Amino acid sequence: MTVNTVGRFERALEGLEVGLERGAAADATERIETIVAEPAIGAPLPFDGVSLPGGVTTEPTTAELEA
Repeated sequence: MTVNTVGRFERALEGLEVGLERGAAADATERIETIVAEPAIGAPLPFDGVSLPGGVTTEPTTAELEA
């Protein structure tokens, strides 16, 4: 990702009610576990050694999305 792509992403988040954190990949799994509120839906993460907590659904059903 180039700086321009990251910058555009950050600016897009400014208008939404979401937070942004930067951190090392080595700390990501623990940080995600700390901030996620279940039930949660997420996307598979493409980083080695980084995973989502067990309660995060990555392939939600229609019913899960509606709930």
